[in-house]
Amino acid sequence: MSDNLYTIKVTEQAGFRLAHDPSKPRVWQMRLKSPNDGNHVAAITDRRETEQAQSTWCIGAHGCLLMVHLDVRAQGATYFISPPITSSHEVSSNLFNPQWLEAQGLIEGTAQGRAAAWFIRLKDEQLVLRHYRRGGLPARFSNDRFLWIGLRRSRPWRELSVLSRLHALGLPVPVPIAGRVQKKTVSYTADIITRRIPGARSLADFMLASYFGDTHDQNARDEVWRETGRVIRAFHAIGAHHADLNVRNILVDEQRKVWLIDWDRGRLNADAAIQNRSMARLRRSLSREAELETMARQGWPLLMSAYSRGP
Repeated sequence: MSDNLYTIKVTEQAGFRLAHDPSKPRVWQMRLKSPNDGNHVAAITDRRETEQAQSTWCIGAHGCLLMVHLDVRAQGATYFISPPITSSHEVSSNLFNPQWLEAQGLIEGTAQGRAAAWFIRLKDEQLVLRHYRRGGLPARFSNDRFLWIGLRRSRPWRELSVLSRLHALGLPVPVPIAGRVQKKTVSYTADIITRRIPGARSLADFMLASYFGDTHDQNARDEVWRETGRVIRAFHAIGAHHADLNVRNILVDEQRKVWLIDWDRGRLNADAAIQNRSMARLRRSLSREAELETMARQGWPLLMSAYSRGP
């Protein structure tokens, strides 16, 4: 197999549907039938050809409101995926190599969990490299290999696509930088890079610091609970679904702005039932730590009141 580098560009558009409730616009997808349909991506990954592919997210009679691009570079069985707007640094294999980054003194810290993460500083830019890992029963067979069913259905492609749309809508998510997919016969491994949110810590850490005597007063804590509800409602208003909404995937920055991170398996066409289950998942995550549960007894009603009123 040749190691020559091939490049394609995928154009995706997104928009709103106002549906029954004008206060709840939703993103929905309509695939347009054209010579440049997104199915060409699969063909490119097999033939190693330079080509252009397109799929479209629209709103029917109202037309398309958003357009996002994903650039794909194929080198052998390795694919680099990136929105072309987000980083001043060239996307290369070195950016996905923790050993190389460590040797260059570019790693500022790490975080462990189901997805290992490395905090990187490149000149004036702070980035997060995350390696996709499996959870639950599948992890017993392989902790980081996924079944190959096409590049467009790979984990980094989907996450970068969702992040690009959410970022284009002005919602508080990390800026997407790049993804890497390494295919091997019927499986693949994957990584993603996003821009780090400066000075941010998880909602759990913010609340626990307050609980154990940090400088946050009661009014500040209450406002963060409310802001969290407003932010989640803003995502739900466009049909966005976070697949793992928990107290560790919500960040609070130094200005107490709330962000949602880790959009692996997220999507933009969720209905109210799915979103309600997501809220229940968040509530359960608070109950797993005694101190957080104590604070949530007062804070959760504030969050839900703000969520009900909307952004």
